[in-house]
Amino acid sequence: MDINLKIPKQIFFYFLYVIFLIKNPVHSEDLIEANRPNILLIVADDLGWSDLGSFGGEIHTPNLDNLAFSGLRLTNFYVAPTCSPTRSMLLSGTDNHLAGLGNMEEELGPNQKGRPGYEGYLNRDVISFASLLQNAGYRTMMAGKWHLGASLDLGPESRGFDDAFVIANGISNHFKQERIVGFKVDEITKAPYRENGVSVDLKEPFYSSELYTNKLIQYIEEHQKDSKLKNNPFFAYAAYSAPHWPLQAPDHYIKKYKDNYHVGYRAIKSKRLENMKKMGLVQEHLYPVESNLWPRWSQLDEITKLEEAKKMAVYAAMVEALDFHIGRLVNFLDKSDLLEDTIIIFLSDNGAEGNDPSVILENARWIPRNFNNSIENMGRADSHISYGPRWAEVSATPFKNFKAFPSEGGIISPAFITYPKF
Repeated sequence: MDINLKIPKQIFFYFLYVIFLIKNPVHSEDLIEANRPNILLIVADDLGWSDLGSFGGEIHTPNLDNLAFSGLRLTNFYVAPTCSPTRSMLLSGTDNHLAGLGNMEEELGPNQKGRPGYEGYLNRDVISFASLLQNAGYRTMMAGKWHLGASLDLGPESRGFDDAFVIANGISNHFKQERIVGFKVDEITKAPYRENGVSVDLKEPFYSSELYTNKLIQYIEEHQKDSKLKNNPFFAYAAYSAPHWPLQAPDHYIKKYKDNYHVGYRAIKSKRLENMKKMGLVQEHLYPVESNLWPRWSQLDEITKLEEAKKMAVYAAMVEALDFHIGRLVNFLDKSDLLEDTIIIFLSDNGAEGNDPSVILENARWIPRNFNNSIENMGRADSHISYGPRWAEVSATPFKNFKAFPSEGGIISPAFITYPKF
């Protein structure tokens, strides 16, 4: 795919300046005088390249689209094929093997365990980007998915974050403080949420994207009220866990998409590709391609079609809900007179997720025994669904495969950067 990406000179030189400040910290009063920008880093979890409207998708994402169109869409932006390796590179600025995450801890093979580069956590051979910013006078904060070391001594508070509210192991039920994998067939275990290194019990129900947004807003408000530090810039890391499975969203979002996906995989893929061509994101001669590994829409029975359409409706609802809460965060910055001085960076940690979660631990028996995955109940707190390889292929349009594959569908990310002063 030929993409002509020209980065404006002011962006290039501005980032050289930011890097200089980070690498060459001076006295705090001089740093404040430098009028450095705030930084908001937003990471989605398992979002496909074509899911946002600004990248060709039909899902309603006005807030992210407005940010993308007002800034620079990074249409050739690559990540690792899975979660924590990407996050390790993002926070360290190094190859994921140097940072200790040559593979996800949960997926380490016998030939990898115990070997350098496969520690399964962000190791001490690298310095986190948050630590550099902290040393340069930034107030550093995060909310959401950590997944760079589950033990207390490996948490974000030990890697440069002044404030951190996290799900330590990476993901939970989006409405409840429950793990999403079955260690024992008849038991649902508690998810490890922590705030500044202390385990917390959450009031239920909540919704993950709303919860993380609320926490970041709280941290920024507290920073603004600190008379000694309020003039210092902040680095906020919004590490959302949507739209990672289990696919769950508030009912009113799901209802908006209940009739949208009965046309099937290829029809949605074709429409997205058409939109991309109109935007100039891809070449005109590209056409939709489907793998031969899984049944096509025409080969499904009517009940399966209903199930598949509902799964994609829930996925779309998750993405729209994510967009809404990111919009809340941006609106808060705007009303607080902070947006004008804030660089916003957005990306997904890897491609869309088409793999089957039932193969993990006891999930094959645990999910049907503990959850109600009827069509009517899909997307609610007591359901546990994923949308499978065919819809993941749609999310990856026009690329091949999805998360965990080193082909482009697994490693290209919808990304953009925006800054009002550019």
